Amino acid sequence: MKLTSAQVHQVLDQFEGEVIPSDSPSVPELEATFGPHTFFVATEGLHLVERSESTNSKKHPAYVVRVAGWWDDEKTSLLPLDPEVVVAVDLSADGRPDPAV
Repeated sequence: MKLTSAQVHQVLDQFEGEVIPSDSPSVPELEATFGPHTFFVATEGLHLVERSESTNSKKHPAYVVRVAGWWDDEKTSLLPLDPEVVVAVDLSADGRPDPAV
């Protein structure tokens, strides 16, 4: 999912990583591989955020999901992985889901 600027800040408050700017030359290739998302890079690799599909949660948390790991020690190449949930994040200041997303 593509995140708003406010949502990016909320994710970064709950997950240690860096956002890849949407104008980065790597984004078109990442989107071709993983779909339209806001991407984050961290020590473990490449991450994106997905909303929970659970109807049991009032907060409908989102999840930071690792989709690629570093191929080399220099962290210059990524290897796609089976998606792995890293952490649940709340994308709304008041705990309600953002209806615009």
